[in-house]
Amino acid sequence: MEEWNDRFNELNRWMEDLKDMYHYPDEWNECYYNNPRYVCNMPFSKENFNLLYENLVDRQIKLIEEKQELLSNKSTNILTEYMFITIRPQPKKNISVKWLYDKTMKLLKSKCVSDFLLVFEQSSKTVSNSGEGLHVHFIIKSKYRKYCELRKQLRTTYFDCSDYLDTAINIKNCKTIHDVEKRKKYMLGQKEGLEKQHKQEIDKYFRQRWNIQDFYGNINIG
Repeated sequence: MEEWNDRFNELNRWMEDLKDMYHYPDEWNECYYNNPRYVCNMPFSKENFNLLYENLVDRQIKLIEEKQELLSNKSTNILTEYMFITIRPQPKKNISVKWLYDKTMKLLKSKCVSDFLLVFEQSSKTVSNSGEGLHVHFIIKSKYRKYCELRKQLRTTYFDCSDYLDTAINIKNCKTIHDVEKRKKYMLGQKEGLEKQHKQEIDKYFRQRWNIQDFYGNINIG
């Protein structure tokens, strides 16, 4: 929890810095993006301010959700037997399917994981743009029992996925077998809504194009 508080406080400082910097003239071309040591070369307009600030707000919300997830356990650093994890690389990193496949399979076949179910997805709704928004979902039965240990392993494995790994890695506890089955249905079953169902068809095209299986691992996990 101390690590979480440090990250949250630092994020708040970045947000205050950004609000202060909005009072500079629009022609000022140096502004901090997420990290005060990182300089973006872009016109400092109202549109850019909104974009940067919304990104920070999204990260703040994600940290709050993470804290709620931690506090839902009797111990803030204890994992449940099964975890549902999403890895969503930052688009500008241009992570390849092969890179994500190799890194993920190496992780899931390591000694720290005793069972898993993995699917590859993408976010595009058109055939021409299939593969955009590449990401993976997986359920694991982890030998780690501490949240910080699993998080450290994921951050090490997917270090190249994003400038800000908090936005690329999402970890959810599966507290009951019902939770595991719900996650499996989300990964493998037909999603609700015509828009999501159409995206699933593009997912199938994407997998065929890259010779990716519909799923990897144990379909009966849990």
